[in-house]
Amino acid sequence: MFFGRFIGFLFLSFFLAACGDDSGSDSASRNQATLTEWVVPYPASRPRDPFAASADKIWFVGQRDGYLAYFNPGTEEFTKIALPEGSGPHNIIADSDGNAWYAGNLMGWIGKVTLGGTLVTILMPNPEARDPHTLIEDGLGNIWFTVQGGNFIGRLNKTTLKVDLVPVPTELARPYGITVDGNGVPWIALFGTNKIATVDPETLTLKEITLPREKARPRRIEATSDDTIWYVDYAAGYLGRYDPDDEDFEEWPMPSGRSAQPYAMAVDNKDRIWFVEVGPRPNNFVGFDTDKEEFFSSTEIESGGGAVRHMMYHEPTNTIWFGTPLPYGITVDGNGVPWIALFGTNKIATVDPETLTLKEITLPREKARPRRIEATSDDTIWYVDYAAGYLGRYDPDDEDFEEWPMPSGRSAQPYAMAVDNKDRIWFVEVGPRPNNFVGFDTDKEEFFSSTEIESGGGAVRHMMYHEPTNTIWFGTDTNTLGRAELPN
Repeated sequence: MFFGRFIGFLFLSFFLAACGDDSGSDSASRNQATLTEWVVPYPASRPRDPFAASADKIWFVGQRDGYLAYFNPGTEEFTKIALPEGSGPHNIIADSDGNAWYAGNLMGWIGKVTLGGTLVTILMPNPEARDPHTLIEDGLGNIWFTVQGGNFIGRLNKTTLKVDLVPVPTELARPYGITVDGNGVPWIALFGTNKIATVDPETLTLKEITLPREKARPRRIEATSDDTIWYVDYAAGYLGRYDPDDEDFEEWPMPSGRSAQPYAMAVDNKDRIWFVEVGPRPNNFVGFDTDKEEFFSSTEIESGGGAVRHMMYHEPTNTIWFGTPLPYGITVDGNGVPWIALFGTNKIATVDPETLTLKEITLPREKARPRRIEATSDDTIWYVDYAAGYLGRYDPDDEDFEEWPMPSGRSAQPYAMAVDNKDRIWFVEVGPRPNNFVGFDTDKEEFFSSTEIESGGGAVRHMMYHEPTNTIWFGTDTNTLGRAELPN
């Protein structure tokens, strides 16, 4: 039971601190958000995208384990609802009638759970709209949503269940975050481009709007009460503002600069913008005052955060809710013993298969954040440190570490990882654009190969070595399937 809970995920709530005009030595602490965390009791399920239907009913999805659930912060009780196998729930919202709606990301549908517990699935009218992503209600009886891989914006009428799909003209635009303004008009972050978009609800005409910088990549988007549009640029670490009336832009570099990688985003009832910098380890929960046009708050996420992808503001309690993963990569050694990268910490772990006893092992550097992990044929353990750009080696026999800075240094952000039949380590640096496919010779203890991924890569998260063909296979965020033919 301890093991199951430990390798689960943390579910977090930020209670927003009031921000006054105080100055002095303690003003910074007054501007910090207060963090409370609960362990989700469903192991390795990747809980995400919580939605506060009320103060005592917080919906969320288990993306990896395929469930919906809700949490009562007062009683600290979780209730789980199983979904059809393979649903891949990605995002959830709840309406005023007590219904919950979720994106069935792996099955090409939007699901509804009624107050009485009945499950309904609404298929997309076009099979190319294969992956509904993020949902939002417009207050006019509709749910607008993005379809990232399929490259659509969708609208679902909650009464008739009719779905309209609007194709995005730019190929591989990757519509991602979505919001609606005060008139019920949707605004979309086109993550695969340097554009945002909006759709006319009457004509379903889509308009693309180009951001000031060519290499910008907007990931989430929000609207303040004056219908100004705000976005976070994941690629370069900017907060951006767009005024639809005069079509003017303004941008501010984030506290962590180019390494910020802003992801989750929300706006509160004072029109303050909140977002999470997922590049730093631990992640930073950052506040921006839209009146003063300045960043006024930054709070480290104690558990590390990993990557906070989506969050939701609940006005009655002045809170923002979100979920965050901890354990990440996993491998087994030659004896069938599992080894785990605890991405939200500076630790790796292993589990005794006989007793299910878990042992944590602390890495040499406090701010290391291991993301993937592999074992070579001699049962030596290797890991990539996403936070600082190191390849690490751990010898379980003498409990000794050694680490090597990667070719791209601190900006490497190593992610996908594999080992070949010569015990060479291969990994992808996702920080550089295009991504780099890098090889390390474990005998010579040196990096010997680096190849740019032609499509750019975006983020290569996982890959697998196929010994008969001496190849490594991987998928990319640029919508390609990749094969690396390794040198002999």
